[in-house]
Amino acid sequence: YENLKEWMQKNGLSVKIADGEGQADPRLMDWAKSGIVDVIQYDIIHPGFSAWLEIGARLDSWGAGSAPHSYGNIIGNYVTGHLATAIHGFQFVEWDHADVKGFDTSAYQIRDGVLTLPDAPGFGLYLDESFHKQKGGENGWSLSRK
Repeated sequence: YENLKEWMQKNGLSVKIADGEGQADPRLMDWAKSGIVDVIQYDIIHPGFSAWLEIGARLDSWGAGSAPHSYGNIIGNYVTGHLATAIHGFQFVEWDHADVKGFDTSAYQIRDGVLTLPDAPGFGLYLDESFHKQKGGENGWSLSRK
């Protein structure tokens, strides 16, 4: 990345270097701190939403960007954007659209490339309890409230 960064600067390229998906190099945060990597993309599920609050704060203090990765998991679509209010260097929400029966996501809207987030408990996500009770009866599992 040092060689790439140097080459990019010599050639007037302002593209950001981002890394962190999958098996990220353990030195990645050090590279972000030193300005070699511009954006960190660790997954939203592991290390997790709360861990991203800490990671984002550290990246902000170094002037690096945050772009939590969420490919392949539906929940990442809905929770990642909520970090944007807490992380100054938040770059974007990775959105992989999928419909999940019995999962009400109608409070989320994407218009002209802009995601509108709900201001509601539980990230504004709701289960359709009647759907889940029906499926539980059919397939041997149930949903209950505590």
